[in-house]
Amino acid sequence: MDRPRIADAAAVVASLSACRADVILVGGVAAILHGSTLGTAEVDFVRRCTAENSERLLAWAVETDAWFRRDPARRRLRPDASHFSARGALLLSTVHGPVDLLATIDGGKGFDDLLPHTEIVQLGDVTVRLLDLPTLIEVKSRVGRPKDKLVAAELIAILRQRLGS
Repeated sequence: MDRPRIADAAAVVASLSACRADVILVGGVAAILHGSTLGTAEVDFVRRCTAENSERLLAWAVETDAWFRRDPARRRLRPDASHFSARGALLLSTVHGPVDLLATIDGGKGFDDLLPHTEIVQLGDVTVRLLDLPTLIEVKSRVGRPKDKLVAAELIAILRQRLGS
């Protein structure tokens, strides 16, 4: 069965919420929730790297039939609990499309570092924690990829509009 190449962000967020996973939405979907018009294929999160959260994420991975998407041999290798507690980036293919579960962003900032720079957003019946607009702008500005620079510029304009300047 072919996987979606573009994630169903609502389904990804709902499935992680149902598993009570400690994650912070970052990246393109967070930018969209802040008002960006630029699309993205995957949904990016920073995960809390604790044993308890790793078990929740493992349950989520089983539920969403997740496997590592960057395996050149296409073996459909599946993550285990140790992957979720490790400090690396997990680039997964799920039934809802591509999902990146990152241990850190922006030079090593993890879940607990980013937590004070988040906000909770209600999306229908689901709540999601996402990076706040000023922090997302900082992160996107430092990444350096052309796509991120475009998003950062758009988010700066959105922030200026909100601040009335």
